[in-house]
Amino acid sequence: MKLIPPHQDSTSQDMEMIGNALSHDLQAPIRAISNFAQHLAQNESEKMSPKGQLYCEFIVEANDQMQRFVKGLLSYIRLTQQPPRLMPLPLSDLLNEIASELTNEIQQSQAVLEIPDNLPTLHCDLRLLRHSLKPLLSNALLYVPPERKPHITITAEEQEQSLTLKISDNGVGIPEEFVEAIFQPLKRLHNQDEYPGVGLGLNIANRAITLLGGQLALDSTPDQGSTFCLTFPHETHP
Repeated sequence: MKLIPPHQDSTSQDMEMIGNALSHDLQAPIRAISNFAQHLAQNESEKMSPKGQLYCEFIVEANDQMQRFVKGLLSYIRLTQQPPRLMPLPLSDLLNEIASELTNEIQQSQAVLEIPDNLPTLHCDLRLLRHSLKPLLSNALLYVPPERKPHITITAEEQEQSLTLKISDNGVGIPEEFVEAIFQPLKRLHNQDEYPGVGLGLNIANRAITLLGGQLALDSTPDQGSTFCLTFPHETHP
């Protein structure tokens, strides 16, 4: 008989194991479902009834949603798994890089994204800073009334010991009573038919900002828009 060692409170190791399972064990069948469904839709549609074709579309859409969910969970789990690497990061360059990754969303929505060329340089971890900024920009492009084109402005204010970056949009806004709730993991105010998502973006952004030693604040008015204020120390030490 072999004694099993008592369970240790090793949250980081446990999360790493869960992340590996999500990355390999779960994504493989998700990809298989996607491949077979797309094969049916592209090569076997003539043999299917209209109802069968519709069901096939539902499978593809549900599978895409599951892939987004797994990707969000992986980002959440892996946020603290890598040691931080501090480096000088010009904010204008990083924001333009993130915007280029969101080119499809920007073009499809005909969004206007104003990124000044002279934003300051922040000395911090690149991965955490990207996780702080990208979900906020992505949400600003997504959560906009259908009849409105997204307009996002970014400004910065330097204080003696810190820097505040403001990301303002003209989106749907957030009622005051839900401001704290939306930063909880998997919390959503809208259904998938209105705005697709998994409910992790804001939580990941807030968690990354906290790991950088920063603070996130929000000023929002329903149907008018939101301003996210990210305050960072000039040199962050995650």
